[in-house]
Amino acid sequence: MTNQQMVEDLLQALIRVGSKITSDKYILLVIKILIRDLRREYEVFNYLEIETTLYSSFAQRIKVNPEINFVDNESLGESLSVLIHKFQEFLVF
Repeated sequence: MTNQQMVEDLLQALIRVGSKITSDKYILLVIKILIRDLRREYEVFNYLEIETTLYSSFAQRIKVNPEINFVDNESLGESLSVLIHKFQEFLVF
């Protein structure tokens, strides 16, 4: 599995989980804001683009640049762990 596929799968899972408690569009917006804020600390988030258009398919809403495949696994794992933690904080709220 490539980094690109893993990140796409993770984002899809976050959207699926979050959509159980609120709207799809709102969850996309939350993830977009989290990624925007984390870009300051983690370069890996520069490879992600989130569109909040409601009527587009998942493939159109989530764009992961293939260059993410060249990011080392430790950096990727750390940054995704922080994203998941921040997302969990949102869900608990």
